[in-house]
Amino acid sequence: MIKKTLPKFPVLTFGLPFEGSLDSSNRWVQLAGSFPWEAIETAYLSKMCADNGRPSLPARLVLGALIIKHYLNISDAETILQIQENPYLQYFVGLEVFQKAPIFDPSLFVAIRTRLSGDGIAAIEKAIAQSVRSYLDSQVPAKGSTTCATSDDAPPSKTHQ
Repeated sequence: MIKKTLPKFPVLTFGLPFEGSLDSSNRWVQLAGSFPWEAIETAYLSKMCADNGRPSLPARLVLGALIIKHYLNISDAETILQIQENPYLQYFVGLEVFQKAPIFDPSLFVAIRTRLSGDGIAAIEKAIAQSVRSYLDSQVPAKGSTTCATSDDAPPSKTHQ
């Protein structure tokens, strides 16, 4: 049997409100390490107005929340609740320490979708697609491998709204 080796990720420095640390093999930790957050931040900031109004939230926070929302197929409000309750999701969106409060009001998703129309979304989608493709390619068992999928390998079940 050929053993899959996981890509190396930086040491997790996410602070938890209780003893322990995040598991580096968790899917959200691994996925976070595979995203080109700097390229995504650049594309995201190009759609924001630097000198008008309140400063924008970090791209990883906002777009990470959108990724979670679509990956889990849940509503805007449920996305915020899931992130609020789950330290792995908080790590994925770039928080450095567990936060009990919501990351932002769910109504902000509407403004984000409005701002990121057209070429902004296209640039972000391209960076994400390349990253996800690379991540998924690294997860494919080698040819001739006899490993079988387990229930742990299955995607999460869809949440009905």
